[in-house]
Amino acid sequence: MEEVEETKPQKRQHDKVTLETVIPPLPSKPERIPAPDQIKLERDIKAIERDIEKLKSQKEAIQNIITLKKEGGKAESKDVSVQEDKKSKISSIKDWRGELNRLHERFNALKEEYSNLIEDNKRIKPKIQLFDEEDIDKTIEEIEVKLETTTMPLPEEKKLIQKLGLLKQSRPLATEYKTRSARIAELKKEKDSTWAQIEALKKQVIDTNAEIGSITARLKESKEKLQTEIPQLIEERKQIQEKIKELIEKKKQVNDEFYEEKRKYNEQRQQIQYIEWATKIKEKLIKQEEYKKAEEERKKYEEENKPHPYEKEITQCENFIAYLQRLVPNEEESKEESKEETKDEFLAKKEQRGAQESEQWFGQAKKKTKKKRERGRKKESEPLLALPIELLNFFSFAGIKVPTKSEELSSTIEELEKKRDYFESLEERVETKEEKTNVKAKPAQPEIKPTDFPAPIESQVKEEYGIFKDDGPVPKKEETKQTRGRRNFKRGN
Repeated sequence: MEEVEETKPQKRQHDKVTLETVIPPLPSKPERIPAPDQIKLERDIKAIERDIEKLKSQKEAIQNIITLKKEGGKAESKDVSVQEDKKSKISSIKDWRGELNRLHERFNALKEEYSNLIEDNKRIKPKIQLFDEEDIDKTIEEIEVKLETTTMPLPEEKKLIQKLGLLKQSRPLATEYKTRSARIAELKKEKDSTWAQIEALKKQVIDTNAEIGSITARLKESKEKLQTEIPQLIEERKQIQEKIKELIEKKKQVNDEFYEEKRKYNEQRQQIQYIEWATKIKEKLIKQEEYKKAEEERKKYEEENKPHPYEKEITQCENFIAYLQRLVPNEEESKEESKEETKDEFLAKKEQRGAQESEQWFGQAKKKTKKKRERGRKKESEPLLALPIELLNFFSFAGIKVPTKSEELSSTIEELEKKRDYFESLEERVETKEEKTNVKAKPAQPEIKPTDFPAPIESQVKEEYGIFKDDGPVPKKEETKQTRGRRNFKRGN
């Protein structure tokens, strides 16, 4: 399958998402583009390629037929065309002619050497007495023996000596002649063999030329027949080529359609991813904005409704003012206290009313038997005020003088009001060193309310602490006492 370069979609650059960003809706299910089928694409491409290969095989077969017909068909007893056979024969003739030239050169060289050796033998042949070397040696030996052992006339002796000299001269010539004769015989054989090869090649060239002429005549005869057959084959080949082009174009179209669908699918997928991403970002921004607005509203509300930095001190001042205002005696109580005469009924009612108030604030107390007060008792000295320890601690903190008598309550209340106004005028709290160091260890101070303290019990007999004056020992008397106030006082001490 031909590889088609896929155009990969570029990654979308995410724009900055703000609260004003308009996010398009997600595509509905019918609008969603399905993922293209890669397996189906490969199957279709392979089917098209198989069809193309079949058509190419048909085209090649037709082309071979055209070529074969143009070359005159197949040669006899050969698997090649006539034209190819003719070309092969022509090539063989060229090779044979080259071989003939080489053989002729060799034949001429052998012939020349052969002639030279014959001429040399002809030249030395008259000088040779005997051609056999053994015969020459034997004759020389006989003459030498005869000359040594036989007495003969001088002319005969000279003749033998002359013959002996000729024999000795012909000895190397005879050897040379014999060697040349052997070489001449070899050259004659080689020359005859080379000539036979030349004759055979000449005959082969002549026969091959005759075959080439016959082939040429055959090709000329078949050329007229090809004028009608070959155009039909060429037209058939052209039609097959057109089908191949159509299949190639179809293959390209299938590839293009697949990758176009893939591109659209990837673009839609990126769009969906962007919408989902942008939606999450925008939802997050909306939550952040809502949280920011809620924080601003909360801070605004806290700023508008934040407590005064000295609210605790102001509240304490107001509570203590209310408490002390209850301790201030009214005009009727002052008149009744100034009377010297006290009646048992009046005292009993007062005691009963005091007991009810005490019971209201502190719960029902244990009943104690009281002895009847003696009439006509002398008026005692005015007792000191019994104040709770929390009030004393606050006076110490605020620098206010502790009231000891009822007459001092008004001035104390005025000082508390001034201190309250002072605290209200402050906008920021200034912590002391003790508050900074003990901010974690310091226990929370309970909020003091007027209802946390009992109303003063109106009684003729009140507790005396003897802090500011000493009247001497006072006899102990049985009476109903403020247990809570006394307990607080003892704990404070």
